[in-house]
Amino acid sequence: MELIRFEHVYKTYGQGEGQVHALADVSFTVKEGEFCVLLGASGAGKTTLLNLLGGMDRVSAGTILFGDQEVSAMKERELVDYRRREVGFVFQFYNLIPSLTALENVEIAAMLCDHPIPAEKALDMVGLSKRAGNFPAQLSGGEQQRVAIARALAKNPRMLLCDEPTGALDFVTGKAVLKMLYDLGRENGTTVLMITHNSAIAQMADRVLRIQSGRIVEDAVNEPLSEKLGMITGVTDITRLSESRAKVDGSVACLNYIIWLLIAFAGALSFPLGILCTHAVVSRILLDNMTYQITVRPFSCVLALIITVLFAVIVNVLMRRQIRRINMAESLKAVE
Repeated sequence: MELIRFEHVYKTYGQGEGQVHALADVSFTVKEGEFCVLLGASGAGKTTLLNLLGGMDRVSAGTILFGDQEVSAMKERELVDYRRREVGFVFQFYNLIPSLTALENVEIAAMLCDHPIPAEKALDMVGLSKRAGNFPAQLSGGEQQRVAIARALAKNPRMLLCDEPTGALDFVTGKAVLKMLYDLGRENGTTVLMITHNSAIAQMADRVLRIQSGRIVEDAVNEPLSEKLGMITGVTDITRLSESRAKVDGSVACLNYIIWLLIAFAGALSFPLGILCTHAVVSRILLDNMTYQITVRPFSCVLALIITVLFAVIVNVLMRRQIRRINMAESLKAVE
């Protein structure tokens, strides 16, 4: 069943020679429950399209339909009700209120709707029920994004509009967040439209709309996501992923601590060893030929210290590279 329909939509900013055609003759449809990605370069018109669909901007020409409602013909008050009832927004930079806990951030959105999902349940849906009392500053980037998703879900919307929600996350965490959005859409029947400029992410969607210079240049349907992301199976895996990466990060910190202790130990040991070596060499020379005038300088201890530090730094760099590989392997293993 079609939920969204754009029919020859245009959006123009400015007047006269300064006109900018953000969208030009855009037409497409999205079925209810689909996970749709809007793919394109910066300035292609992706955010403009999302703003028009979300009722935050108005078309210059054309028609936008959401179910049996014509969004493009709504008055301002009708648009407010439409945004409150039908649309959940997920932004790239979370936009959480720093003075409120995760639970309170979600409760604010729930208070705006007629039939919300309880805030506690929304947090549980994204695997953060144990972090409900934490403030945003106490959460990782991935956890803050999941709070933002829970805030959007608390409105119990028919449609989620996501403006590059993984843009501030690393690849593995972003992939897990995408899978979570997909699963939540399937479980709740929510239609998800997400902006990205990453073509690798686009392969995870049901439908891909490629936008270039304000026009739809491709409307493609992908194979089921489960076949592409079988290794990540839901919200529980994100928690396992975070725990695995925390363990590996702890290993990295421990390794660095040990290496720098070795550097300090080697530096402390090299000085007396250098003095002993210099003394032994000078003593031998004096015994062999007493006529030599020798000035004792502890160059050897300084040289030993430099060589030791350089060796330790090289080992540190090589081990950190290896830890990065282990980090990725452990992260993937945790969600298999």
